[in-house]
Amino acid sequence: MRKRKLTFGLFSLMMAASVALTGNVNVSAATKKLSVNRVYENATVIKEKTKKKNVVKVKVGGKTYSVKANKKGKFKVKVPKVKAGKKYTVKSYKKKKLYANFTIC
Repeated sequence: MRKRKLTFGLFSLMMAASVALTGNVNVSAATKKLSVNRVYENATVIKEKTKKKNVVKVKVGGKTYSVKANKKGKFKVKVPKVKAGKKYTVKSYKKKKLYANFTIC
């Protein structure tokens, strides 16, 4: 039992030292996620993934289209035909709070 505690203590000490020396910690798991598939010209659907059951709103010009993501976080929003060079904003809301946003040009 004592040997196990000593080994675990040394391991945690080495990990703390390595983080302190490098100064870099990977926090990619903590970043908010919203991804959108590539949108081609003349497409009528914008789809991809966000956090499950979030509300996704797509703003095209002055109109806003919204849909709720399913249990797996996938969503599909029907929009008018996509034109080249037009700006689209995709926002994901968790209840009424903005979770993440993405702009397509």
